[in-house]
Amino acid sequence: EFSMLDGAIRLKGLAKRVTAVWGQIRSERNPEREKVMGRMRKVIEAKPGNPWNGKAVFEKTCAKCHTIFGKGATVGPDITVNGRETLDALLTSLLDPNLVIGAGYQAWTLLTKSGRALTGLLVEDSPQRVVLKVEEGKEEVIPRDDAGTLERSEVSMMPEDLEKTLKEDEFRDLIAYLRYEEAPPEPVETVKEGNRPAAERPLIVAQTYGAVTVSGRFPFNLSQTGEPAPGELFRYEHSSDQRPFIHPLREAREGVVLTALRPDDHPWQYGIFTGHARVNGVDFWHEKGWIRSRGLESVRDLDDRVEIVSKSDWLTQRRGGKRLLEETQRIVVHAIESKMGDYRIDFEWRLTPDEDVTFGQHEYGGLAFRPASHADRRHEHADGKDGYAWQDMSGRFKHGNHERTLGVAILDHPRNPGFPNAWRVDGEGLINPAITA
Repeated sequence: EFSMLDGAIRLKGLAKRVTAVWGQIRSERNPEREKVMGRMRKVIEAKPGNPWNGKAVFEKTCAKCHTIFGKGATVGPDITVNGRETLDALLTSLLDPNLVIGAGYQAWTLLTKSGRALTGLLVEDSPQRVVLKVEEGKEEVIPRDDAGTLERSEVSMMPEDLEKTLKEDEFRDLIAYLRYEEAPPEPVETVKEGNRPAAERPLIVAQTYGAVTVSGRFPFNLSQTGEPAPGELFRYEHSSDQRPFIHPLREAREGVVLTALRPDDHPWQYGIFTGHARVNGVDFWHEKGWIRSRGLESVRDLDDRVEIVSKSDWLTQRRGGKRLLEETQRIVVHAIESKMGDYRIDFEWRLTPDEDVTFGQHEYGGLAFRPASHADRRHEHADGKDGYAWQDMSGRFKHGNHERTLGVAILDHPRNPGFPNAWRVDGEGLINPAITA
C-alpha cells in the first residue's frame, strides 16, 4: 500500500538528493532581478566596453572570491569555465546569483561561542573542528569546543546588487573582460628603427591596451615655436575580442573623422575592417562566425613610416568555435609630406587556412571602408579590363559646426588575385573590393 504521507517523504528525500548534487535551484526568477537584467543589458548594448579596464574591475570586485584565466581566489567557481557561455548566462551569474547556487558553493554561517560571526564555504565539519573558506581563499579553522551554531544559507555568498556598487561604465567594462574566451592579449614592445631622433620623426606611434594610435607632425600646421604640430591620424583597435578595425580614420588638417563605427543600419561594420559572408558556409561578414583578434605581433617605428602587424582567428562561432583561418594584417602608415594633408596607408591582408576552405561567391567580402555620415556623396572610379583599379568616395563631412569636402580612395593592388576586382559600392557609402563578386 502507498499513502500520501509515504509519497511526501519520498519526494522530500529526492529533493534533498537533487540539492546535494546540483545545488540550490530556484524555480522562478525574482521579477525585480529580471528588470535589473533588462536595464543592464541596455547599458551593455549602448557602447563597447573596455576589457582592460574591466580586468581592473574584476581584480577589485571579483578576484577575492573567483578565478579567471588562472588568476584569483578559489572561494567561488572558476569563472573561466563557469557561467560565461552566453551573455544571458553571464548576466544571471552577476545580477541574479541566487537563481542557481551550485552544490558546494552555498554559504554557511558560523556563530562561535567566543562571539565571532563567519560566513564562507564549508570545507570541514568534524568532531575536532569546523573549517570555512572565506574571501581571498583563506581558511578559518574553528576548534569544535568554540563552534556554536552552524547554518546553511539559502542565498549565494555573492551579493545580489552588484549593479549598485559599480558605475555603468565599470559594469560595461567588466562584461567586456568576462566575455573573452581567453586572457586578453597584452601590448607588444614598439621597436624603433632608423637614424632620425624621435622628436624629428614625422609620425608618432603610441600603444594603449587594445589599440595603437598613429599621429603625425604636419608641415602645414606649425606650433607657436615653429615646429610641426602633432595630430591624430587613426586608431587601430586590435584586441576587443572581435575583428580588428581602424576607427577613427581622420583627415589630417583638422582631424575630421571619416569612418563610422557600427552604425545603426549595419552594426557589423567597423570603420575599415575585413570579412566575408561565405567561408565553408559560415558568415564572417555579419558576425555569425566570429573573427577574434589575437593582438599585435609587432609594431615598428621607422624614420618615415609606422608598421603594425596583427593576428586574428576566424572561428565558426564565438565561444568554442573551430578555427578555419588565421588572418594577418600588416598596416603601414606613411608620413605626410603634402601641404594638402594627403597621406597613404598600405593594407596587406593574408588568410592562412587550417584546412581546405571554400569562399562562396558573394557580392561583398574582403577589405571594406564604411564612411561617417556625410552629404553630397559621390563615387568615382578608374576602369580596368573587367573591373575598377580604384574607387574614390568624396563628400561633405561634418566637423563641429561646419563641413569639409573630403574624400578617400582605395586602390586595388595589381598583385591581388583577380585584379582588377569587382567592387561593392552602396548607398551608405561603403566601398569594398569584393574578392568573390
